[in-house]
Amino acid sequence: MSAPDSIRREPFRILVPGIDTARHLFGEDLGPEQSEHAFICLPGLLETRESFKDFCLSVATEYRVFLLDWPGRGLSDRLADPREYRMSRYLEDFGLFFAHIQGRLRAGERRGGGFGLFRQTQPANIHLLGTSMGGLLAIFFARYKSEDIASVVLNDVGCLLPWTGILGLMAGIGSTAKTSNLFGGGSRQLADDMDIDPELFRAVQKPGHLDLPHQTTLHGVDFGRAFSEVPVSLLVLKGGQSSILDEGSMARLSACHPRTEMVTFSEAGHPVPYSPQVCQTILRFCLAQNRPLPEALTQAAHTR
Repeated sequence: MSAPDSIRREPFRILVPGIDTARHLFGEDLGPEQSEHAFICLPGLLETRESFKDFCLSVATEYRVFLLDWPGRGLSDRLADPREYRMSRYLEDFGLFFAHIQGRLRAGERRGGGFGLFRQTQPANIHLLGTSMGGLLAIFFARYKSEDIASVVLNDVGCLLPWTGILGLMAGIGSTAKTSNLFGGGSRQLADDMDIDPELFRAVQKPGHLDLPHQTTLHGVDFGRAFSEVPVSLLVLKGGQSSILDEGSMARLSACHPRTEMVTFSEAGHPVPYSPQVCQTILRFCLAQNRPLPEALTQAAHTR
């Protein structure tokens, strides 16, 4: 992603070990190394890190931002077996990505110590910002790593995906692929333009792609249990013209996770664009959330 010279930018790759062949995830580290708040951005179903360009331009001048490409998207390696494109795979990859980010944040804290190189400093408050599918992955990750996360921001996704919204998304993907003759082995121009593996058009429509724990109900696909087990505060950005978050979805979300703030952008569809207004909404919410200090740092502060 291109960034102004005023914003520090460092691309990096993470090795993902494999039984037969290893592969790499691509990421970017932007913004000041010493920052009280850090944002990790998780793209949507067929998106790349470029989808957060406007967010970075608004936020990375003052706060640290990390971007990644899911496998088969952007500069991350494609999967040799298209059947491996599934959400549990992305979640495993994100665990490696998150561990790498924590190492980078600790390095920044040590460098920020000046002459007190080994002085303990307050860790950055980490916020997960997920668009659509990226939001669901953020929830499942925060479910088990809540002690390391200050808040989660979801872009137009909740704990209940209504059938109308799911069918609309899948129909759009199928129509796009058919029009571009991707299934027939014709032109790959659209996939190249989107910077994704053309196999994804087929893979994401298969039932096996959505392999995270859920319930199938009359109303849609329900992730309520996962949401109810996330103890951190949530901000949900709702597109007023989107069918992914309807009234039933919002009611279900409020019941499963009472610590949820919802903001509707009436003119937006799915997902909500990262306009200056949206970015300010995200900052207002996240900067008010602070992860509790580790016990060792709390004791150190009391002895000063």
